[in-house]
Amino acid sequence: MQSTLLTIFLMAIFQTPIAAIQESDIPTPSQHPNYLLAEEFVRVARLASMSEPLDIKAIQAALTLATEATRLTPEDPSVWRVLNEVAQMADLQTLSKDARENLLRFAPHQTTNQLARLRDAINNAQTLDERMSLYEQLLSESRLKQLDPRVAARLALDAAYLQRQVGDITQFARWLAEAVALDPSYPDAMSLATGFFGDESADIYRRAELLSAAMLSNIRDMTTQIALAEFLMSFGDYEDAKQIYEIILGDNISTPSLISDNLLADIVLSQWAAGDGELAMDVLMKRQTASDERFRRQIQVQNPELSPLELARIHAPLVPKLSVVRAVLFADEAETIQAAMALESVSASLLTLAQIYEAQGELAVIRAVELYVQMAWIVLWLDDDVESARILIQHAETGATLDPAEKQRFEGWIAFRLGDIQTAKSILLPLHDDPAAKAGLGLVYLEEGNKKAAALEFLSVAKNHGGTLLGVWAKNKLQEIVGTTFDIRPEVPQLQELMSGVIQTLNSFVNDPRPPIDIQLVPETQTYAPYQPILLTLILTNNTTLPLTIASNGPIQPLVFVEANIEIPGSPRTPSPPIIVSIDRELSIKPRGKLYVTIDLRKHWIGGLLDTHPLRGATIALKAIVNFTARETTTRSGDKILVYEPGALGKKTIPNPVRVNGIRLTDVWLKGAIEEASNVMDTGNLIKLVL
Repeated sequence: MQSTLLTIFLMAIFQTPIAAIQESDIPTPSQHPNYLLAEEFVRVARLASMSEPLDIKAIQAALTLATEATRLTPEDPSVWRVLNEVAQMADLQTLSKDARENLLRFAPHQTTNQLARLRDAINNAQTLDERMSLYEQLLSESRLKQLDPRVAARLALDAAYLQRQVGDITQFARWLAEAVALDPSYPDAMSLATGFFGDESADIYRRAELLSAAMLSNIRDMTTQIALAEFLMSFGDYEDAKQIYEIILGDNISTPSLISDNLLADIVLSQWAAGDGELAMDVLMKRQTASDERFRRQIQVQNPELSPLELARIHAPLVPKLSVVRAVLFADEAETIQAAMALESVSASLLTLAQIYEAQGELAVIRAVELYVQMAWIVLWLDDDVESARILIQHAETGATLDPAEKQRFEGWIAFRLGDIQTAKSILLPLHDDPAAKAGLGLVYLEEGNKKAAALEFLSVAKNHGGTLLGVWAKNKLQEIVGTTFDIRPEVPQLQELMSGVIQTLNSFVNDPRPPIDIQLVPETQTYAPYQPILLTLILTNNTTLPLTIASNGPIQPLVFVEANIEIPGSPRTPSPPIIVSIDRELSIKPRGKLYVTIDLRKHWIGGLLDTHPLRGATIALKAIVNFTARETTTRSGDKILVYEPGALGKKTIPNPVRVNGIRLTDVWLKGAIEEASNVMDTGNLIKLVL
């Protein structure tokens, strides 16, 4: 029974239905009364679904209008798409399912429709065994040839989620692996597989491979890029980590909103770790310069009496993490004056934060204690100001009792900075698992002239804490002793071999002069007749060598922003609400592939505005953005508005304006209109006359 049912499902998906409408069967839209009325219904339905506040009455009105539109023009896929959107908004699954089935008539091979239809069929099964039986049959080797791998991968992940719900981890792992194998560009499957198969128990190479695949499955997601770079840093592959971080950085050194100071600190650390201290310094200076300029503008607004010389002496504070990195770099380069200034900046930042936490009461005291401890450690590590370190430790101890091992480490470092080498050695030696103590012990051995013992201590810190500031510092100390550069861990050459292909793939679209995702908005014509559908073709192009998934958490967002500014002679400009176009016709765009979406502006608010001004015509300036973001800003008059602009992997296109002609009120036109009105014999003629 189940096998027969499955066969019916597959036939419904993969055979072109007899009822499928061919393009030649569709009547000319502008001449068909049903189309004209459906166009009005769709436009008003969209307006109702966008009303604020959105209530049940508005949704019900939109549903009624969209449903009537499908009855008037059942051969028009756009009305079924609107009905599906409104039905999903109203959580009417049966109506949404009916709309999807009709959409499948027009595009039986469209992957989003295939997936939705199969999911509907599987969800009809009432028990776990019935559903899993369907998954087994659908994804069997013999039937996989009939399924698009992208559709099959999503069904496999659905099966994995179902097994996880019932606690069967073995079957969960099996179906998750199947989903990844079917479509490695599927972000949901790849991110889940990275967390499940790439935990601490997996070997380094598998973890690197999974992280790389997860990153490539969604090149728009900076989080996975950072995770891979951090992983490579921790295992000593500094050069590859540096390249990934620099791809993340791009041209955004001076833009904290895109690259935070904390992230920039990691980027600078990777450059220093890879041996490019000059580049690291240059990036730091550029960020400081940009921050100074913004900070001085703010100060000047608050204190307009300040002279240019006084403003030039003001420097913006950096976050503590970036300040510490800068201080360590200057100390490593033996820039005494700059190092002292950087250390002073770190102290100011940390002490200010500590005082803020102290003012917040007892609950925040522990944060203040942590900052005092951190400052004391930095002072002892980078300087020999023992007195300041002791004061900071005393401040910390007034708020909490320090861990004995931590206090012992401080005592060892203080002894070392005071020149009591033997005491420092005896105090630090028992702290086998404390990287800061081992770093101090390495310095003690250097003072004694025991380079071999010092090298072993620095090697331990660098190998086990390679992704930290202290680990990179220890690596540099070790290389100074040895007199040459070398890989800290034996796994680095194999990691670099694995990463070479990944880096090459990333560089292929980073260095490509074309954008990774291109967008075009192509009008059917530059001049439209009165009441003619204003058809535009939205074209999205994948210029990369990777499949790009269309999903809210994928590299291509499923919604595109379209803006239409209308100028009507003799009429004031009206606000232009955004037109948000759904583009989820396919699950992904293949490498070098394109996606085409048709938009009829008359089925949006524009149609109503043009209908109220039919005589003078209008000029429409268009703009479209893929992967858009919205931010709130304030106009000169103080009004708050939303501004839409390209986000990560976003692209904007502005085609030439289009013209919609008005109606010429000539004697001939008036005579024809009167004759047409006098010949109205049925509702079809009436609709055509009115609309």
